[in-house]
Order: sequence, then C-alpha cells, then structure tokens
Amino acid sequence: MKKRKIILITLAAVLFTSSLAGCGKSEKADQQNKQAQEAAAEAEPNHEAEKYFESIETSNTIEEINGIIGFEAEKNEYKEEYKWKFEDETSIVANMTAGDMTLGLNFKKEAYANDKVDLSCYYDIEEALESGTSFTYEEIVEKVGGEAGILAGKTSTSKRYSWVDKHHVVFSATFSDNLEGRCSIISMR
Repeated sequence: MKKRKIILITLAAVLFTSSLAGCGKSEKADQQNKQAQEAAAEAEPNHEAEKYFESIETSNTIEEINGIIGFEAEKNEYKEEYKWKFEDETSIVANMTAGDMTLGLNFKKEAYANDKVDLSCYYDIEEALESGTSFTYEEIVEKVGGEAGILAGKTSTSKRYSWVDKHHVVFSATFSDNLEGRCSIISMR
C-alpha cells in the first residue's frame, strides 16, 4: 500500500512538472510568434497614409485635410506646420509659407526597401539634367528598375516621388508642372 502511494505521488509530481514545462514552452513559442508578427507589421508600409496623402491637395485647408484624414493635426508651436502622425512612424506634414502650402509624406525607408530598385543610374540622370535633358516620371521609373515611386511631396506646381533600394538608400525626383511634368530636381541620401 505504501509503495502504491509513493508511486501515485511520484506520478502526480511528474505529470504536474511536465504540464508546467509544457506551458512555459507554449508561452515562449507564443511570445516568439508575437514578436515575429510585430516585426513583419513594422516592415509593412502604411498604405493608409499614402492613400490619404494622394487624396489631399495643397489647395485644401487644414480643416479639410483633418476631415479627409479623420483626425486633427498636431500644430507646431514655433512655425506654421501641421503633422498627422500614424502608428508606424509614418506622418503627413503640411507647411505654410507666405500663404502657400507644401505637403510631405514621411515614411520609414526600411518599410519601402525594394530589391528591384536600382539606383546605379543616379549619376547618369544627374549629368543629363545638368546638360539640359529632362525626364518624365515614366522615364525615371524605367531607369530605376521599373518600380513605381512613392508620392512623397507636393507643392502647388510639383510632385516629388521617392524610391528606396535594398540598402535603404532613398532616391527622390521632383516633377514640375512648369516643365510639363518633367523632372527638374533629384537627390539621393
């Protein structure tokens, strides 16, 4: 009888210990899975901010933009700047200077890194612009590997598009309405 009691107690202890060990492994696996999902979410671009950015214009008032985006901007206390912040560090910024509005889309370049974007053409484009040749948006898209740019800036007379390569280098090109939509300025950082 004593042996049976000792065996039952030992068996109960083993089962209890193994159930605790199993829970720990499950929690650890759940935590690792959650971290992987968060990392994947961080890498995803905020297309919501992009869609809002595409639908607002420099002719909109701040109140109209608040209505389009669905929440109020934070106003900079030192200058006429308004910022709409989104969850993934993406933001839309409106600057007012002498009654004119400029709009910018700030984004995490890591989220937009693209293996297909080839920025080796930068110096050829720069040289061509310096010699008086200009490019359409479609021509720039072709030169950087056929990938569409991210609309990242607007003024009343221009639009700026950006491309991010796999090394997180950002190439931007501004297309001017005054030049029939052709590229007037480029930068790389």
